[in-house]
Amino acid sequence: MAEQISKEEISLRAQCAYTGALIFVREVFEGAKAKLQESSTDVWTNEKDEYVLKETGTLAAFLVTQEVWGRAVQDESDAAAANKLLFSYFKNDLQITANDTFSYAEASQSDAWIMLYGNRIKKAFGVESIILVFELNLLFVDHFQNLMQTTKDAFSLPIEEIEAKMASLDRPTYHKQLDSEETARIRGVIDSFVQKGTSDQPPHLVIFTGGVGAGKTTIRRKQYANGYVHCEYGEVFNAIKGVIEGTDQQIETCAKATLSFILQESLAQKKNIVTELIGNDSDLLTPIIDKISEAGYKVEIQHITADVAESYKRHLKAVGEDENYLSAYYSQEHTLDAFYRQLNIKI
Repeated sequence: MAEQISKEEISLRAQCAYTGALIFVREVFEGAKAKLQESSTDVWTNEKDEYVLKETGTLAAFLVTQEVWGRAVQDESDAAAANKLLFSYFKNDLQITANDTFSYAEASQSDAWIMLYGNRIKKAFGVESIILVFELNLLFVDHFQNLMQTTKDAFSLPIEEIEAKMASLDRPTYHKQLDSEETARIRGVIDSFVQKGTSDQPPHLVIFTGGVGAGKTTIRRKQYANGYVHCEYGEVFNAIKGVIEGTDQQIETCAKATLSFILQESLAQKKNIVTELIGNDSDLLTPIIDKISEAGYKVEIQHITADVAESYKRHLKAVGEDENYLSAYYSQEHTLDAFYRQLNIKI
């Protein structure tokens, strides 16, 4: 675009470029997360999730705004206006500012910037594998050309094509914007969980452990229906799914935050708490037991054993018949994360 364009057109074109950037972020983030999880046996936490997401978003912000300033937009004032809008979008959704991209801008003076993404994650996660660092960098390289083409198209295609493109693009959303009614319903979920707990002297934490399909959930719900707050991600996820609408990712984000609030209020009020985990790694349980014992809780571990074949049959039956079934194998990551957060346990 050699001639200056209207503010409305710049806004639409910037939104189109930003949508392309979010798609890039989604693809690279999901790939990086999968590779990091494969390379480590450590529990994956919200903090790790947020770090990789922000680092990937920072890379995308640098690449898109550099392309806008250097090649995609010829008029400097239009480029400046577009980049101002782009950074406002990145800040609103991913809390990324122009300052966050400086390390990439500095490294761009040489070929070193190509390795910066993997190296920054390597430093944050203590990654030793050079191959893993290479694979992380290869992830964004694989999507680099698509991002550059999307950015170029956003500022070169006729405005009618941009409007049609925006209508067809699947724009990722990382934060569910709640209205007042949804906020009230979530508050109701929190209260409904916390109010079921009583405050014994001392308060109790009961942790059910056992394999998939062993019967942890059935026993927990039956034996601790009264007097205990059920701080388990699967329970909270299903409750949240029933009160708000959104993508699976948005509901998951709300459920994780809701579980943290439930646990926070339960601990503050010294409520009895019950939860369940697979419990296959004592190193993950010990810090929780130690920390909550320091807070005055009496901890009880109930390990549920069952015949493996029967457990597997029950698991398959639940998967086939219960749409709300969520095995602790999948939910324990988020349950552990909530306890680690609220008990200030360092990873």
